[in-house]
Amino acid sequence: MQHLYCVVVEVTHMPDTQLPPDCAGAVVRVYLASDDIRQAIDAAERALLEDRYRPLMTLEAMMLDLDDYTDYDEAEEDEHIPARDDLLQLAETGDVWYSVFYTYPPEENSRLH
Repeated sequence: MQHLYCVVVEVTHMPDTQLPPDCAGAVVRVYLASDDIRQAIDAAERALLEDRYRPLMTLEAMMLDLDDYTDYDEAEEDEHIPARDDLLQLAETGDVWYSVFYTYPPEENSRLH
Protein backbone atom coordinates (compact mmCIF):
# COMPACT_ATOMS: atom_id res chain seq x y z
CA MET A 1 0.00 0.00 0.00
CA GLN A 2 1.35 3.39 -0.93
CA HIS A 3 1.67 6.24 1.56
CA LEU A 4 2.46 9.89 1.03
CA TYR A 5 5.90 11.16 2.06
CA CYS A 6 7.83 14.38 2.38
CA VAL A 7 11.57 14.02 1.82
CA VAL A 8 13.82 17.00 2.56
CA VAL A 9 16.95 16.99 0.42
CA GLU A 10 19.97 19.26 0.09
CA VAL A 11 20.97 19.63 -3.57
CA THR A 12 23.74 21.31 -5.53
CA HIS A 13 24.64 22.10 -9.11
CA MET A 14 25.13 19.75 -12.01
CA PRO A 15 25.26 20.50 -15.75
CA ASP A 16 22.08 22.21 -17.01
CA THR A 17 20.71 22.74 -13.49
CA GLN A 18 18.14 25.44 -12.86
CA LEU A 19 19.83 26.55 -9.65
CA PRO A 20 21.19 30.10 -9.77
CA PRO A 21 24.91 30.06 -10.54
CA ASP A 22 25.76 32.27 -7.56
CA CYS A 23 24.40 29.86 -4.93
CA ALA A 24 26.20 26.90 -3.40
CA GLY A 25 23.08 24.75 -3.25
CA ALA A 26 19.54 24.54 -1.96
CA VAL A 27 17.22 22.65 0.35
CA VAL A 28 13.93 21.40 -1.10
CA ARG A 29 10.99 19.33 0.14
CA VAL A 30 9.93 16.57 -2.25
CA TYR A 31 6.39 15.23 -1.86
CA LEU A 32 5.56 11.83 -3.35
CA ALA A 33 3.75 8.53 -2.88
CA SER A 34 5.71 5.35 -2.14
CA ASP A 35 5.41 1.93 -0.53
CA ASP A 36 7.89 2.69 2.26
CA ILE A 37 10.22 5.40 3.50
CA ARG A 38 13.40 3.92 1.95
CA GLN A 39 11.74 3.79 -1.48
CA ALA A 40 10.47 7.35 -0.96
CA ILE A 41 14.00 8.61 -0.29
CA ASP A 42 15.38 6.77 -3.32
CA ALA A 43 12.56 8.04 -5.57
CA ALA A 44 12.98 11.64 -4.37
CA GLU A 45 16.73 11.58 -5.05
CA ARG A 46 16.17 9.93 -8.45
CA ALA A 47 13.58 12.58 -9.44
CA LEU A 48 15.95 15.38 -8.44
CA LEU A 49 18.77 13.85 -10.49
CA GLU A 50 16.48 13.48 -13.51
CA ASP A 51 15.57 17.17 -13.14
CA ARG A 52 19.27 18.14 -13.00
CA TYR A 53 19.76 18.70 -9.25
CA ARG A 54 22.52 16.67 -7.57
CA PRO A 55 21.43 15.42 -4.14
CA LEU A 56 24.06 15.99 -1.46
CA MET A 57 22.22 14.71 1.57
CA THR A 58 18.76 13.65 2.66
CA LEU A 59 18.04 15.73 5.74
CA GLU A 60 14.66 14.33 6.74
CA ALA A 61 11.96 11.97 5.52
CA MET A 62 8.50 11.53 6.97
CA MET A 63 5.24 9.82 6.17
CA LEU A 64 2.37 12.28 5.95
CA ASP A 65 -0.84 11.78 7.89
CA LEU A 66 -3.56 13.43 5.82
CA ASP A 67 -5.90 13.49 8.81
CA ASP A 68 -3.51 15.91 10.51
CA TYR A 69 -2.32 17.62 7.34
CA THR A 70 -2.55 21.43 7.29
CA ASP A 71 -3.78 22.52 3.89
CA TYR A 72 -1.80 25.27 2.17
CA ASP A 73 -4.62 27.78 2.77
CA GLU A 74 -4.00 27.42 6.51
CA ALA A 75 -0.20 27.10 6.41
CA GLU A 76 2.31 29.78 7.18
CA GLU A 77 3.04 31.92 4.14
CA ASP A 78 6.64 30.72 3.82
CA GLU A 79 5.88 27.01 4.07
CA HIS A 80 4.95 26.49 0.38
CA ILE A 81 3.26 23.13 0.83
CA PRO A 82 0.95 21.36 -1.62
CA ALA A 83 -2.81 21.36 -1.21
CA ARG A 84 -4.41 18.20 0.13
CA ASP A 85 -5.98 17.46 -3.28
CA ASP A 86 -2.56 17.79 -4.93
CA LEU A 87 -1.16 15.22 -2.50
CA LEU A 88 -3.98 12.81 -3.21
CA GLN A 89 -3.29 13.20 -6.92
CA LEU A 90 0.37 12.27 -6.33
CA ALA A 91 -0.78 8.91 -5.03
CA GLU A 92 -2.73 8.35 -8.27
CA THR A 93 -0.18 9.64 -10.78
CA GLY A 94 3.15 8.74 -9.23
CA ASP A 95 4.41 12.29 -9.83
CA VAL A 96 6.51 14.34 -7.43
CA TRP A 97 5.87 17.86 -6.09
CA TYR A 98 8.75 20.18 -5.17
CA SER A 99 8.49 22.96 -2.63
CA VAL A 100 10.40 26.17 -3.09
CA PHE A 101 14.15 25.62 -3.45
CA TYR A 102 15.68 27.46 -0.49
CA THR A 103 19.08 28.46 -1.87
CA TYR A 104 22.12 29.33 0.21
CA PRO A 105 25.28 31.27 -0.71
CA PRO A 106 28.73 29.78 -1.03
CA GLU A 107 30.92 29.92 2.05
CA GLU A 108 33.60 32.58 2.15
CA ASN A 109 36.83 31.42 0.43
CA SER A 110 35.32 28.23 -0.98
CA ARG A 111 34.78 27.17 -4.57
CA LEU A 112 31.37 26.53 -6.07
CA HIS A 113 30.78 23.04 -7.41
